[in-house]
Amino acid sequence: MGELRIAKATGQQQIKAAVNSAQGSAQVRYIQIQGAGGGTREIQLIQAAGEDWCPQQNDRVFVMESGVAKFYAVASSDLITPAVSAGERETYSYDANGQKKARHKLKANGKHYIQSETGSTDLLTQLQDFISATDDLKTATNDLKTAVNNLVTALTTFTTGLNPVTLTAQAATAAGAMPAIAASLAAVGASLSAVGTNLSNVDTGMQSLLDNAP
Repeated sequence: MGELRIAKATGQQQIKAAVNSAQGSAQVRYIQIQGAGGGTREIQLIQAAGEDWCPQQNDRVFVMESGVAKFYAVASSDLITPAVSAGERETYSYDANGQKKARHKLKANGKHYIQSETGSTDLLTQLQDFISATDDLKTATNDLKTAVNNLVTALTTFTTGLNPVTLTAQAATAAGAMPAIAASLAAVGASLSAVGTNLSNVDTGMQSLLDNAP
């Protein structure tokens, strides 16, 4: 094994069959690097299992020599200042200007933070808010069910015992059930709106994850 060298990525890359016999016919990424003398060469980029990445132009690439005239890029640095605290980990994409774009941070307290072009959010909090809103909808729906049952009871009594003497009282009973139904319907509508808002927040957070997926 040769020494570790540092080169600069040119931003050029392509996917093709590995020349290393140990990798069989696997399709791998080759990148173009530029050495200190200005010359360029194409080398295979070694990636960890479960990861797919490609250096940006001007990223520093760490090159390991293996055998005679065989070189492999084993790591790279985007020159972005590290910012996480002890025990934390952040995965992100970045543009050609070295600005972080889509980000996923694993906090030391166990929380996940997702950030996209539209801002950051705590995905766990979004899910909890969604569950809470769903519970509120369940309560409002049960209240509506009770109010409708009361109306059915009142209407049944009204139609069964229909007579001039009790007509006014029975009509008043049926009418009295209507405000409760209207209030319950309004509560259901508000709960549905809250569920929709929270579901949208959860969807945004999940979409940020999916946007980074291959």
